[in-house]
Amino acid sequence: RKQGCPKCGTEKRLENSRQKLISRREFEQRARAVHGLLFEYSELPMEFSLNDSVIIFCNEHNHVFFCAARDHLDGKGCSRNSRSRG
Repeated sequence: RKQGCPKCGTEKRLENSRQKLISRREFEQRARAVHGLLFEYSELPMEFSLNDSVIIFCNEHNHVFFCAARDHLDGKGCSRNSRSRG
C-alpha cells in the first residue's frame, strides 16, 4: 500500500473537518424549524461541528442543558419538556 505525504494528509483532514462546521446562524434557523421559539441559542460558538455538545436554554423551564447539535436538530430537547424528545 502506498503512503501519501504526511503534510498533505494532515491538510486534507483539516479541510474535511472545516467543511463539517455549521455556523450559529444556520444552526439556529434549522433548530427553529424543528422547535419553534422553545429554545435560545445565544451561548453557541460562531462555528461548531454537529457532533459537538452545545449549550441550549429552554425558555419554558428556564433550564440550561447540553445536547449534541445533531441530536437537537433531530428533535431532541429539554428533558423537562414533553413537547420535545428530551
